[in-house]
Amino acid sequence: MEIIVNSKNSGNRLDKAIPALQPKLSRTSAQKYIRANNVSVNGKIYDAISHTVMENDIITINEAIKVAEEDKKIEGNPNIELNIVYEDKFLLVINKQAGLTVHPGAGNHTDTLVNALLAKYDFKGLSSVAGDTKPGIVHRLDRDTTGVLLVAKDNATHRELSRQIKDREVQRIYHALVWNKPTLIVGKVDTFMGRHHSDRRKRSVYKTTGKHAVTNYKLIKSYFEG
Repeated sequence: MEIIVNSKNSGNRLDKAIPALQPKLSRTSAQKYIRANNVSVNGKIYDAISHTVMENDIITINEAIKVAEEDKKIEGNPNIELNIVYEDKFLLVINKQAGLTVHPGAGNHTDTLVNALLAKYDFKGLSSVAGDTKPGIVHRLDRDTTGVLLVAKDNATHRELSRQIKDREVQRIYHALVWNKPTLIVGKVDTFMGRHHSDRRKRSVYKTTGKHAVTNYKLIKSYFEG
């Protein structure tokens, strides 16, 4: 399916432009197609629902690739531990344990942080900005990464937290053990991240496609003797 962006929808987010131009698709469906790498703009695949489209852009949706697995109803799972380090009426701060996936995806719809959140707060007690599969989720951490996560209880809080992260008002610091020793003691990795072209459970580095990702690093200590 091909859609041409008109002047009315120029400047809109990708997930908003699609249902506006093609009413048979809901915004939720559009988001699922985008996140499944089934949507391209002018021939370039985007998995970011917030990508801005402009007049005369050509949006192509690959409807042949099914995203039915993401349509499964997400339910609460009270058997997953939530380590809440702070909570008020607007948000939660959770210390995520290693081995826990943040939100449901391919092959896992029951054993994620979202399932634990739904068991405690249900959909009504969490923001809906990120869609049905990510209630309350403002940002994410990899499954095997431990650390602090912000969870929004309402949409206004979610949007403000997202803005702060986008504008780099929120600083995120990670401690990591890596093999070998970097050439530069202090440096920066500037690249783009997106879904793997054939395995949706993995992420890949791309030259221009995907989300812009910048990591500044500093070597704290080296155990490498080479």
